[in-house]
Amino acid sequence: MPNWGGGKKSGALVHSE
Repeated sequence: MPNWGGGKKSGALVHSE
């Protein structure tokens, strides 16, 4: 699971990427 998008901050982006 990629969390370099901000982790909890950008949960939506993490799910997208």
